[in-house]
Amino acid sequence: MIADLFNTTCSVTRKVWTTDGSGNDYASDSTIGTVAAYISQTSAQIAQFAGLAFTKSYMVYCPFGSDVAEGDKLICGNYTYHVKGVQEFPQGDNAHLELLCERELKQNG
Repeated sequence: MIADLFNTTCSVTRKVWTTDGSGNDYASDSTIGTVAAYISQTSAQIAQFAGLAFTKSYMVYCPFGSDVAEGDKLICGNYTYHVKGVQEFPQGDNAHLELLCERELKQNG
């Protein structure tokens, strides 16, 4: 089953509106939870189709129903992945999400 591959834990961050002490609204990153994941580099064809650099494009697989949306960031170990697209596969024992992501070139930490 695909769940057996979820060997990485990622923090999910999302932009949320916040108000500073002067009443000004601004967007800030907020950690909304964690998700179990499996990460693999995309094929050159998928990277080209999505308009991403092959060396920075990754597929992140996670359980169906995970709270992850386009625009979120996944912080997985030393890397940050920007979610560019989400595809749902809700049927059967291998129900999961496939996230098309772009990895930041710099490592965290």
